[in-house]
Amino acid sequence: MNSEQQIEKTLRWLVFPLLALVYLVQAYAQRGLYGDGANFLLGILQSRDMPWWDRQRIFNHLITKTPTVLAIYLGMRDLATLRVLFSSWILFCPIFVWGLSLWSLRRDILFWPYVMFFCFVYFSTNFFAIGEYNLCFALLGFCFAQLIRPLPERKFLRCALLLAAFFLSLDYPATLFAGGLLFLILALKPKPEWNGAPRAYRITLMALISLSVASSLWEIIAPRDPGNFQRARHLDMLLLDKQFWCVLMQGWLVTLIYVVRATWFRVSASVLCIALFVVVLFDTMRLNPAFHCAIRAYMSLALAFCGGGLWLFRRKMVNTRRSKTATTDLLPATMAATILLSLSLFDMLLSVDHKNFLEAYRTMVNTSRGIVPYESSPVWAILDSDRFNWDWTNPLLSVILRKDASKGLILNPAYYHGYQPFDPLENIPDLDAYYHPESAN
Repeated sequence: MNSEQQIEKTLRWLVFPLLALVYLVQAYAQRGLYGDGANFLLGILQSRDMPWWDRQRIFNHLITKTPTVLAIYLGMRDLATLRVLFSSWILFCPIFVWGLSLWSLRRDILFWPYVMFFCFVYFSTNFFAIGEYNLCFALLGFCFAQLIRPLPERKFLRCALLLAAFFLSLDYPATLFAGGLLFLILALKPKPEWNGAPRAYRITLMALISLSVASSLWEIIAPRDPGNFQRARHLDMLLLDKQFWCVLMQGWLVTLIYVVRATWFRVSASVLCIALFVVVLFDTMRLNPAFHCAIRAYMSLALAFCGGGLWLFRRKMVNTRRSKTATTDLLPATMAATILLSLSLFDMLLSVDHKNFLEAYRTMVNTSRGIVPYESSPVWAILDSDRFNWDWTNPLLSVILRKDASKGLILNPAYYHGYQPFDPLENIPDLDAYYHPESAN
């Protein structure tokens, strides 16, 4: 093994501890409480049960909320512990699926292009951790990772592929375009690439992917929550989202460098990647996390676009018999690793900012007493409150973060007249069993 191969191999292995570090910082920052996260936690604390009322996302809830519900069922009443458990598990599920996908590709020509695919999808949507689309996108990514190459021989990965396809058919209308492409990839898959998989397995897999496309199409024709679907497709925000477009272009450039060996192209693509990186740097440093949440409906089309590119890329490399030499191509590997490291650092900085915001908000609530109008509170003075605080979440964060019912409860701004999970003047949730777990029955 020459020095270039050793460096490239080291970069591959460093991806996994980096993802673990990203997750640990996210868990430390309790990013699962951002936005609707605190709302779902409050619902679970009150009902001590799964959020069955939200039937649109029930299969996602079964995966991401079960540990919290189980802990409460077993007698856990410490609110601080439940906050950490709830937030950490919601964050863990999608990054675990992405990590499993990357691990399965660690020796494949697809690895670095797939790293760019991961960077584009995950870092464009992951801050709104409670969003069920995070897990759905990860499951789609896992299906692409297993199907655009010969079917894995390991039974564990084959079973995981069936489970991923099963949950996609039941969860979220994000598989219309990407699911259709997955079905096409399955239909065109040469027999040798099935690696001896039984006929029943192939039929079951194709049926589940077909079901996911059908359920997505039906959700668009007759949406259960038309308002939610409308809020997820803000075209103006998509056009203005620099990180979305820049990382998407960087991913394609890194992939094309494997295919096009001309020196002029490789140099030009590298320079353009650096320029795009500078744009992402200045845009991400002032990113509002809610911004990406508003364009999530377009990610399904982008997933299909990128997944199709990965499929064509692998077939091109295998057909030209260049996959072995391209696997150790250090230039695209270094570029992909640098972009992943940069976006991971940005993500961790955002996590630290969110942790500081939560701590400042918790301190403010616990040094106050009774009902506090928003205009009389120092919420506006908290660093990054404009990035992490939503107009309707002030009473919600107050009851989740305060030590007991005598502490402060911040009202929503007077100008806000929309949704709120409870009336803070008439119907404050009773969480005494969690504020004082030692006295709970």
